[in-house]
Amino acid sequence: MPNKITEPASGPTNAKLSARTFTEPLTKSNTLTQETPMKHTMRTPCAHCPFRSNIRGYLTKERVVEIAHSVIQGQSFPCHKTTEAIENEDGSEDLEATADSVQCAGAEIFAAKHGCSSQMSRISERLGMKVAKLNMRAKVCKTLTQMVEVHCGPQEEGEPCHVCGPDCEAPAGYQMGNGVVEGTEVVDTTCDSCSEFVCGACSQIVKGKRICDDCQ
Repeated sequence: MPNKITEPASGPTNAKLSARTFTEPLTKSNTLTQETPMKHTMRTPCAHCPFRSNIRGYLTKERVVEIAHSVIQGQSFPCHKTTEAIENEDGSEDLEATADSVQCAGAEIFAAKHGCSSQMSRISERLGMKVAKLNMRAKVCKTLTQMVEVHCGPQEEGEPCHVCGPDCEAPAGYQMGNGVVEGTEVVDTTCDSCSEFVCGACSQIVKGKRICDDCQ
């Protein structure tokens, strides 16, 4: 079952955040990290941490968005060097957390830059367990957009939809857990009335012209 994320009734933190409800699939590894106790002793991300801003990218855009969203939602994310490779029946491998896994410092720093932290790190602190002081000067991506570009290169030019209705295809961002993460989709179409960027879901074709919902 996917993990359903809904914005709180208080609404978005600015006019460009979408009020949409959406589902974010949880991968096998992400599900396991929620069930496995995680140490929080890492201060600085490892050399190949996916959250670093100075690495050669190796993830797809879909995977970058998936792990970034899970971290902003407060889920644990183990450093890949402390996971165990499990071979599947088809010969592929999954990285699974173990009792010795350590929370990824890059994930915690990325979350901190968005004003939040993992749920397990907060629980550990309340229980008086050791929680390492993060090296906030480490070269970690500041935004999801930057992280996508590190792994996938320059993205399509455009702007987020300025309407951001319930079914918006390119919202400027989402409110998740205790933080806000920007959207990664853009549009290159504009409203023929106000000239603002707008997606297909937030506009209609009226007498041959694209008119955004705000102008109707």
